[in-house]
Amino acid sequence: MEGAIESLRRQLEGEEQSEKILQLSSDTYSKVATYTQSLKRVASSNNSELTNRLVHRQLELIDGLVRRLLGIRIRKATSQRIAHQLLPEERFVCSSATEFKRISDEFINAVVNGQPSFVANAVQRELGKIVTVRFLRPVEEVIGFDLRRYGPFKSEDLAVIPSANADIFVANGEATIVHPRKTT
Repeated sequence: MEGAIESLRRQLEGEEQSEKILQLSSDTYSKVATYTQSLKRVASSNNSELTNRLVHRQLELIDGLVRRLLGIRIRKATSQRIAHQLLPEERFVCSSATEFKRISDEFINAVVNGQPSFVANAVQRELGKIVTVRFLRPVEEVIGFDLRRYGPFKSEDLAVIPSANADIFVANGEATIVHPRKTT
């Protein structure tokens, strides 16, 4: 199975040497994911420290190769305006990166151009986001960023709270964000 890493390395090398986006097999990333899944199975079923270190090292190599390959391909696609040549999963990542760049450019321009209302609007939008959390341990009543009272909460309670407050509870290990299932 060493072939998966070697194949990925060759694809990266070719991409680095070419001005154009090279055509990848449509199952490139799924093959790598399947390979890493098998590596993790080997590591979890084996108590050998050496095996686990080798698996960990291979996973690090794959991580670096995939990051570099994806980064190069997205940079080429955005600079040459040829995102349609990317694989579907790469287009998904590319569209998120493009949206991030657009929003960050708007924010920076608002700050530089003296538009505090844009910044205030961004703050309000962020503070207005709500999420569902499940509490992992009891938490006393708190005052949220929106100046409302929340709690007290018992272990396993679910609550809909502002995202900014949820971030603090999660960082403190007091809660976890609940991701609802998407329906189609």
